[in-house]
Amino acid sequence: MDYQASGPWMKIANKIKAELQNMSVLKQKNNQLMDKHKDSLKEIIKIKKEKEEALLIHKGLDTKLSTALARAEMVPAIEIEKKELQGKVASVSK
Repeated sequence: MDYQASGPWMKIANKIKAELQNMSVLKQKNNQLMDKHKDSLKEIIKIKKEKEEALLIHKGLDTKLSTALARAEMVPAIEIEKKELQGKVASVSK
């Protein structure tokens, strides 16, 4: 009987071998998850930059809108002043 090939040492060796294989698989999965995490962080940074750019554009558009609305409010007053001036010019021309 060959004790080296079938003894309790073989069970221990097989157990250690299986654990090492499991560790290798777990290490590989861990590395994949770390890579996925890095990619996710890059995507988050990209989205934050896009958000900041969008907020800046929004702020600029709000400013332009405010200016346009202020000018639009001035139009009726300018139209009235224009008619008054045209009336004065017409009365002076007669």
